[in-house]
Amino acid sequence: MLTALLSAGWLVKALVRNKAKLTQTGELTAIQGDLDDEEALAALVEGVELVIHCAGLTRAVSERDFFQVNVGGTARLAAAAASAAGSPRLVLMSSLAAREPRLSAYAASKRGAETELERLGSSIRWTALRPPAVYGPGDRDILLYFKQFRSGFAFLPGQATQRLSLIHASDLADAVVAAADINTGEEKLVEVHDGHEGGYGWVEIVTVASGVFDRPIRRIPVPQPVMQMLATGMQAGGRLLGKAPILNPGKVRELYHPDWVCHGNRLCELSDWRPRMGLEQGLEETLRWYREFGML
Repeated sequence: MLTALLSAGWLVKALVRNKAKLTQTGELTAIQGDLDDEEALAALVEGVELVIHCAGLTRAVSERDFFQVNVGGTARLAAAAASAAGSPRLVLMSSLAAREPRLSAYAASKRGAETELERLGSSIRWTALRPPAVYGPGDRDILLYFKQFRSGFAFLPGQATQRLSLIHASDLADAVVAAADINTGEEKLVEVHDGHEGGYGWVEIVTVASGVFDRPIRRIPVPQPVMQMLATGMQAGGRLLGKAPILNPGKVRELYHPDWVCHGNRLCELSDWRPRMGLEQGLEETLRWYREFGML
């Protein structure tokens, strides 16, 4: 995200917990702190035209953690932006999961973050991007799928009718840059995807992956009750160890939801942004990255 913004010529301030971990170069000012640090947030929004909020939790030890970070953090950052001189606009990285807040604490927290912006009314101009499942170099959450593909087996949700949209991380980063240039307060919730209308089924995804890995991949449908039992055990273990589990019951409900297809690609109409990365090319690039860093 930072690389895309810097490449587009933006002068960037970044809120970071540890400045030493920043690797980007360019017109970048690092402000050490987090979403609980009101002083750091005030420094972050001072003198800026735009605030891009892409921090948040996708995994958590407890459901309460999702709301404390995803909702509370958004509320504090938005309040700081609303009170800053110049009234900077805010672009929120939300999630398509916010469309179905009853499925999980994560989905509810992402919808709650949008609600916090709605509550501010006319005191701030904002746009929330709702991407579907994101994959690409640097993403550890989908590494499990790639390991399965490499093995020749894929344990996947057992619903043949399920369809989902996808987006490559580089296209999403470019979408954020494009959203930053939209000077309107009318477009609040904008779904973005890779341009494959109607989304993908798992059979289609596995077929493309089979070509990328150059080997047959057998799809093994897993019934939802089996996945729920596994998720319940992982959640209990995560609480005992104080570590966020890869899977929890809410995530399973998300995985088995039949429709994660984006409704249109509105950002294409509002800007010059166009998705560039198709599924085959995106999987190939991600696979190369995993291999380069010794993860596969």
